[in-house]
Amino acid sequence: MTKQEAVMHYKAAIAIFRKWLETGIITADDFRIISTNTAEKYSINSTSIFFENGETPVDLLSIQSDK
Repeated sequence: MTKQEAVMHYKAAIAIFRKWLETGIITADDFRIISTNTAEKYSINSTSIFFENGETPVDLLSIQSDK
């Protein structure tokens, strides 16, 4: 499996698990565990931009600068 295929498989799996989280089938703690295990399965490093751990992503476009 290529790295690109691994990322696609990981993101597809995470999309399903995120839907489960949103519908209450799993808890946030469950999601973090599942996400970590799935990342390991597909060799996605926890520092990768593709890794999802259940935290709300930061919207960099909405951050206001002091200037």
